[in-house]
Amino acid sequence: MKIISTAVAAPSSKRRGLMSMIDNISWNYFCTFTSSYYLSLSACRTLMWDYYKRIRKYDGEIFFVAEPFSEKLGYHIHALVFVPKESVKAKALGVKYYERMWQEVSNNKRNRCLVTIFDPSRKANMYITKDLMLIDESNFDLYNRSEKLTETTTNKNK
Repeated sequence: MKIISTAVAAPSSKRRGLMSMIDNISWNYFCTFTSSYYLSLSACRTLMWDYYKRIRKYDGEIFFVAEPFSEKLGYHIHALVFVPKESVKAKALGVKYYERMWQEVSNNKRNRCLVTIFDPSRKANMYITKDLMLIDESNFDLYNRSEKLTETTTNKNK
């Protein structure tokens, strides 16, 4: 069974504000997290919260979008990570450190992750816009020390 979304969501003022806000954060990394097993929205949220708990001691922030797979049931995750006070080990290992962190929070289950250094010449919303604007069953959140923004959209625009 395939999940196919044909909805094109018009940008709400809340989404435009969110896109503007994420553009103003100096992200360090862009991540894609996938799994060979079924990931529900709830599981995505739990994994991202566990991931965030590991980076918040370095004043980290994470913005993520759980996006439905087009070819199978379940979700995968795109995330932007900001860690202003990286540990010496994290700086030395770079993307490998954050890839290992995903393996740890997912209990080393069969999964795949790709972490790349964020390119500041691309705006943050260039990494994430498709997920926020075109998928009507997306779930996204920003975890940081000062606020928790939550929006779950499911067929709101139909």
